[in-house]
Amino acid sequence: MIKKIIKSFFYIISPLIIFAVILLSPFKIIRFNFVPAHRIGEITGRLSMYLYKKKNNRCLDFFILTDKVCNKYLVNFFKKKVIILNNIIFYPIYKIIFYFSNKFNFLKIFIFDTDVHDRSFEIEKSKSFDLPEKDVIDGEKFLKKFSIKSTDKIVCLIVRDSEYLKKNFPKHDYSYHNYRDCNIENYVDTINYLIKKKFFVFRMGAEYKKKIKIKSNYYIDYGNLYRNDFLDIFLAYRCQFVITSVTGWDIVPSYLFHKPTLWTNLVPYEACLPYLSNSIFLPKHYIRNKKKVSPAELSKILTVRDGRLFKKNKFSFLENSSSEIIEATKEIISIINGNKLNKFYQDKFWNFFNKNINKNDIIYNSRLKPKSFFSTNFLKKNMYIFKSSQ
Repeated sequence: MIKKIIKSFFYIISPLIIFAVILLSPFKIIRFNFVPAHRIGEITGRLSMYLYKKKNNRCLDFFILTDKVCNKYLVNFFKKKVIILNNIIFYPIYKIIFYFSNKFNFLKIFIFDTDVHDRSFEIEKSKSFDLPEKDVIDGEKFLKKFSIKSTDKIVCLIVRDSEYLKKNFPKHDYSYHNYRDCNIENYVDTINYLIKKKFFVFRMGAEYKKKIKIKSNYYIDYGNLYRNDFLDIFLAYRCQFVITSVTGWDIVPSYLFHKPTLWTNLVPYEACLPYLSNSIFLPKHYIRNKKKVSPAELSKILTVRDGRLFKKNKFSFLENSSSEIIEATKEIISIINGNKLNKFYQDKFWNFFNKNINKNDIIYNSRLKPKSFFSTNFLKKNMYIFKSSQ
């Protein structure tokens, strides 16, 4: 109630503040940006891309976050690098400027947008971020509980299901994202393979429905037993690489800390991130009329992220098999060890990708050579991928 009263007060006086911002503009342009901080992929992607692209200019940029934030440690991490303002006081100012900027063009200079996508490969050109030394020491103390030394190798595994959105946003129906869900059982063989290779495997995630039983000290059910905001970020910083099913948290290790990442069960194709070096993508199979469908045959449905439209167009999906995930895991370990994937299949796929998926450079600048890969093993065994549209 008090928050609503304070917000209402600032809605009333915001025209005075906006007038002051306008008066200052010949000397310093003050700009506002609204960040959906309730989703970890959004706040990480948007703020890290802003920092990578930031140039010295005459603008003073302010960020306003949603009321609900996904990770307080992450917000404090960014507060040391950008100016984040109080939502209750400054959201009314942003909202009024945004609303009237659609009617008065001169107001558009006082708001700016941020993009999750790295269309010009800024990540590759930039140094990764570090955590404060004190926080790293605290994180290593946590690892010692599992007899993990600073020289030991860690893999973070995160597999999407619908539990997180159900529990954290009970009033919102996110079931249209369920087509992205995955069965953790398909990853068990990969976990066991990594354990044999002496990797400690941490299962990440704030909420998940299905638990698995792995009898090994090298497997840590972190998300279920130990999870907190700080460790979510520390483990992203500390790990050797990540295996994900495209969740949002994976943006933290890949964008902030430049960690090699295996993106399994990718859907849709345009959700891939060609600008991330040392990343491998392994897509789900699109199924229609009981047949696997090439990206070129998907037409407008390709970039859809709404499961209701997939269902309406009679599409279903086949998850990556256990063997597909293991083979792709071997590939990313090979890349980390300095080896290269088959150039013929990579060139063939990215040429196909730009022609059929990245039309009009909607994902990245096609004049730039992709830094990431699609699983060569997957491409070799699924040549239907390259089938042209009829």
